[in-house]
Amino acid sequence: MLCLGFQVPGRDGVELISFSRVPLGLDFGNASPVTVKAVQAQGAADAAGVRSGWVILSVNDQDLQNMDFRAALKLIRSASASLPGRPTARPVELRPALPWSEMPPLRAALLQELSSASPLLPGSPANTLVYQCKHNAGLGNCLLMFLSFAQRAEASGGFEEVLFDGTSLPLYGDISALFPPLPIISAAAGDFPSSSGSPPCVLDQRSREFGRCGSFASCRGVYERLGGITTEDAAAGRALASGHLRLSSAVEACLREASESLGLEEALGVHVRRTDKGREAPSNLSLTVGEVAAKVFQRVRETGASRAFLASDDARFLAELRCSLEAAGLPTVVWGSQLSAKEGQACHLDRSVPGLEKAADAMADCFLLSQCKALISTYSSISVVATLWAKAGFSWSHFVEPELTSLGPGATSPEGSEMSDPAVRSCEVDKHEALNLMPCPHYSNSTSSVLRCILWKNQTGESAFDEETNAPKEEQDDEVLQYFEELSRSKERLTEFSSFRTNVFSHHFRDQLFSWSRGGMLPRIYMLDEMDKTCAYMEESLGYRYSMEHWFAGMITMNPNVLVDNVEAADYVFLPHCATGVFMHMVVKDLKREEEEEEKRKERKATAGHRPSAGTRKPVPLRRLPPVNASIAVRRRMGDNFLGYEGNLPATPVQSLDRTYLMYKVLSRFIPHPEYQQCLHRSDCKFLIASIYGRHVWREFASHYGDKAVFVTHAGMSPWLLQQPSDMFVKRGQDELRGRSTGGTAHGECRASCELHCVLDPPAVLQQDIVLPWVVAFEWTSRSRQTRDRDILAFYGGTENSCSRRDLREVFQGSLQKELDYLEAPPQAASAARGPHNARKRVLIFPPDFRLLQQDWSELAYRSRLCIVPDGDSPNTGRLIEVIMHGCVPLIISNRLQPPLHEYIDWSLVAFFMREESISDLPRILEERFAGPRGQEEILKKQELLQQVAYTFDYNANGVGTLLTIALRERMRSFRLSE
Repeated sequence: MLCLGFQVPGRDGVELISFSRVPLGLDFGNASPVTVKAVQAQGAADAAGVRSGWVILSVNDQDLQNMDFRAALKLIRSASASLPGRPTARPVELRPALPWSEMPPLRAALLQELSSASPLLPGSPANTLVYQCKHNAGLGNCLLMFLSFAQRAEASGGFEEVLFDGTSLPLYGDISALFPPLPIISAAAGDFPSSSGSPPCVLDQRSREFGRCGSFASCRGVYERLGGITTEDAAAGRALASGHLRLSSAVEACLREASESLGLEEALGVHVRRTDKGREAPSNLSLTVGEVAAKVFQRVRETGASRAFLASDDARFLAELRCSLEAAGLPTVVWGSQLSAKEGQACHLDRSVPGLEKAADAMADCFLLSQCKALISTYSSISVVATLWAKAGFSWSHFVEPELTSLGPGATSPEGSEMSDPAVRSCEVDKHEALNLMPCPHYSNSTSSVLRCILWKNQTGESAFDEETNAPKEEQDDEVLQYFEELSRSKERLTEFSSFRTNVFSHHFRDQLFSWSRGGMLPRIYMLDEMDKTCAYMEESLGYRYSMEHWFAGMITMNPNVLVDNVEAADYVFLPHCATGVFMHMVVKDLKREEEEEEKRKERKATAGHRPSAGTRKPVPLRRLPPVNASIAVRRRMGDNFLGYEGNLPATPVQSLDRTYLMYKVLSRFIPHPEYQQCLHRSDCKFLIASIYGRHVWREFASHYGDKAVFVTHAGMSPWLLQQPSDMFVKRGQDELRGRSTGGTAHGECRASCELHCVLDPPAVLQQDIVLPWVVAFEWTSRSRQTRDRDILAFYGGTENSCSRRDLREVFQGSLQKELDYLEAPPQAASAARGPHNARKRVLIFPPDFRLLQQDWSELAYRSRLCIVPDGDSPNTGRLIEVIMHGCVPLIISNRLQPPLHEYIDWSLVAFFMREESISDLPRILEERFAGPRGQEEILKKQELLQQVAYTFDYNANGVGTLLTIALRERMRSFRLSE
């Protein structure tokens, strides 16, 4: 017998397709003419993409249809002449849906054993049959068809062994590690069968050679209308199973250890099959938890079992049954299978669970059920296989049978336990609690599965929403702070921006780029002193999110092309500082002080017995944060303790840092320098200041410099959007919006955190300032580029730190709950409720009290076509860059955003804009503008350009630094022209 194998490049495992007694390897990867080649050397094997020793047969579809059986054998014979020897076995690579540490120990041990198994083994008797199941069936059905095949093989005679081939099951893939190794035998010319009618080696299930159903016992025990298996079926099936249905020695050893550990010799096996059995076994779906529990207790009393081993494909039903039994005093044990996160779907049909993993769980449940004292089950193939695997004397029954068959000796309740009728004690398990038995996989093709997992995490408290991205490791921080050690040493590097066929860069940027390429000069920067040691220490504690001030100083220091030694030749004098780091430390110190004062007040109140004595002052209450829409007067009455227009920054540390650190320490350190005075009195020289926050936060410091300084900042807040044409904004229709104000400060309209957003003195940025994107932890990936699997129309999740976010919550109140309710409804009912094409109209607006893990937010962003980006702590938020990195088109809701590097990026090509006044219309805008084919086309056009923006705003690439250099050069030229 000769085995030819192949390995398709890019696909794991070895696939065998059988012709008669010869497993024939067919490679459909290339549509080439019929060719046969023997791989003899390792170098040739590498070149062919296969392991040394395999004979490769490349056949295209048309050739396969035209090739008869004799031609196939002739090709095999010619290839076998130069076969160098037996193939090299390849271990199975198993990537489970959950980390090993989160699995039950026994299950983890089995899966780890499988991950190192080898499916092929040389040397096996020549008279060996191998069965392959090509049917889209669960593993239990495949095993029953295998037993039917073995039964025919025994009847035909002449075969010593029948093996189950698990290398290519349609619903599982390669699961051969579960079974004994397949034979690999070198062939001689006489080994091929003649045309005289030798019995075929492999029977194809679709050939209808098996008779009725192609399954052992003609599907008794599987189809309810046919009844359970008979005693004769059990006797014949056990003889076949003991001789042919074997697991690999390592797998069987793991499962026997699990059986002993769980004490199954004293357990009643309980198997409840619920999914995809509506036609085969209707009673499976009509059974209630109470009915099953009553039957279980009846069998426990009859068999004398002391516990129950539970197995099911329905996580919620299993959890409720387990709770009910244990509440009545019956101990239960389970294997802990990875079930489908999609309610009502069979696990073997769920592609999100690895094939080998779900096959291992099915085999584990089946084998462990066979090791129990007795079995009671619904109608299913797993129950039948478990019965046939069991020893003689094993009793089995079905829940729907009025009288139990083949019962063991009767017995009373287990010794030492007090079991009551489960009907007396109700036990209802919350639908989210059932998911404890079904942890969420890291990735699933189903958005419903992801939402169900997120809902479970939220209900169980296993998530915590964080508006900021996760804190990086130290080495990641180091990378972020060294962005541009080699920034733009050559002008030729700038040509990469014009390499795109459709370009997101504005005409203004292209003019600046080509002007520079024709012989322009770089901006010349003089660095006034270095950052002091205090700043160096603070750099380590800031993290990547607030690293821009340190990054900018490092970029200048490491770029000799822009750094000059003579201030007289400088266009800019850079003033280094670490205001953000000092501010963060002051905030922490201020909070600790307030906490200490609060504790002292509580102690004094407790000592006084809640009755202040005469002459003592009443404790001063903590100042509370005023509402986000509070007026200026209200804030002044409350002491103006917070700057509500910039992330609710505490005013005391802001003012203290502005007046002491910036105005006294920083400014007083720079003023005595002659270089400072030289630039101060030159009209063509500007001071260069990097600051996370804008001019409106450090008011005295910014007012001192005025337009003598250029701020490089994240504070993108200006009237820029109000100056854009109306056709740039999405809306329901021109007629409905006529007469509406698009700006102003009228009360009742949404003004981000508060009205102070619109009354800024000084402004956040001047026209000469440069707004940079925030530093984020995400980067563009291959998944960002994909478009097909985005079945969420619009998505938003964030904290309620602005007026527009509050309005979003109010407009979409209840919509998320309705979407989550669909998850619990049957698929047909959910589809009917949503309407036609419902899957791609899903809108997910998470309220602020729904806590999302950052990785869950990321997963939803990858599945979304539109990501809503309202104003947050400030109009320019890190979320804008994060959604771009996920390939999700931003829908920006703002009246005051100045996007990063807005003069160089044509933002209308990559984002949609909407005014805050239109938030109430957003549900209808999404439905009418974006849900249809034309809207999808609009979104797709913008998404195709997002990669260019993502590259430009990636601080680990050259984009931000290059555009910043061009912006400084442009301003340098304008300063000189205005001189």
